[in-house]
Amino acid sequence: MNKAIIIFLLFISVISCKNEVKTTKKDNSVVFSERKDETQEKDHHGENEETITLNHGKKWQANPETTSGIKNMQEIVNAFSNNSSLEDYQEFKTKLEAEFTTIFQKCTMKGEAHEQLHNYLKPMIPIFEGLVSNQTETRQENLNKLKKYLATYSTYFI
Repeated sequence: MNKAIIIFLLFISVISCKNEVKTTKKDNSVVFSERKDETQEKDHHGENEETITLNHGKKWQANPETTSGIKNMQEIVNAFSNNSSLEDYQEFKTKLEAEFTTIFQKCTMKGEAHEQLHNYLKPMIPIFEGLVSNQTETRQENLNKLKKYLATYSTYFI
């Protein structure tokens, strides 16, 4: 059910967004590209890649609910044990998706800051899916990937 809500929200946000850009992914891991100026020409890495950009070298202003939601997700991730069972990972994923959905529901951001937030959030979806893999190693890798990814929020947003 949560997955359907997230997909629906992303679908609506993609439709409502004017200039879609994407986050670069290689080997199923997220790679970031910092830009000094949003007006710089975008790299043409491929059709399915996205980039998070800065606002003329500065961080984007996020609404307080978004920053709070990311902080909550960071706390959930930091409190979770890497050695948990698949059932624990499924519950963990559900908690993260609830926070993720709340971020979308409470988002009041507009314009390019809104677009960049979407570019930041979208790569989390496949990481969430990896958290419930049948392979313990894959779950642990995605947990570590998510922990590192969430830590980058402050690189792009204040």
